[in-house]
Amino acid sequence: MTPLRVALVLERFVPALGGTERYAAGLARGLSARGHAVTVVCSEADPAALDGLARVEIPVARLPKAWRVWSFASRAREATAGPGGSPKYDVVHGLQKSLGHDVFQPHTGSHRDSLRAARRARPSALGRAAHAAGKWLSAKQWVFAAIERRQYTQAPPPVFVAVSDLVRRQMLEVHGVPADRVRLLPNPVDTTRLHPGLRAGREETRRARGAGPGEPLLLFAGHDFRLKGLEPALRALARLPAARLLVAGRERPKPWQ
Repeated sequence: MTPLRVALVLERFVPALGGTERYAAGLARGLSARGHAVTVVCSEADPAALDGLARVEIPVARLPKAWRVWSFASRAREATAGPGGSPKYDVVHGLQKSLGHDVFQPHTGSHRDSLRAARRARPSALGRAAHAAGKWLSAKQWVFAAIERRQYTQAPPPVFVAVSDLVRRQMLEVHGVPADRVRLLPNPVDTTRLHPGLRAGREETRRARGAGPGEPLLLFAGHDFRLKGLEPALRALARLPAARLLVAGRERPKPWQ
């Protein structure tokens, strides 16, 4: 196999931040181990995650967030373009809000569809109207929409990689991507970190959370409680005999308690 020059584009190459960043670090290591020349194009990086990988640092405006995101997207596109429009890399692989890809793999799905889902999740018409008005007045949302529109209409079109069937349907139905441009590639499971043999600390964690012997302890993880479905999870919990739900996320817990 001929080694490729691959540029991985994401704003922050810091695996501790979340799933996209952790996936990018694993992808970079995997490609590098197979002999490909990987360059990480980012504004911030964890030195341990880079571990010898080449890096192109993109300076960005820190505030406001709308300008920071736009400045990264536009400057990263310039950094991955060769002189006179000739390709600087064999593959430019984008994972977030960036532009000018050969491969685009949005781990958070469609931003447009996410806004619609968040609006539909409001229980009242007034709440849905307030949500729509707030997003319409947000400069950040206008920037996000502008970047996403360019991601799905660039010419020539990239190869789109969907991490789930839901994201695949969003690409086809919300953005009109031709089916032959979409590849379905679910995220793999790291069985060195997640398998039944790793039980150390399990009982201690259960006791610390008040779970008795044999009592089911369930975990809900997500920052947007309403969008991620905490309400139906609580309704289901009320129908279960003697089960506890551990909720992990940044949102205020009081309205849900």
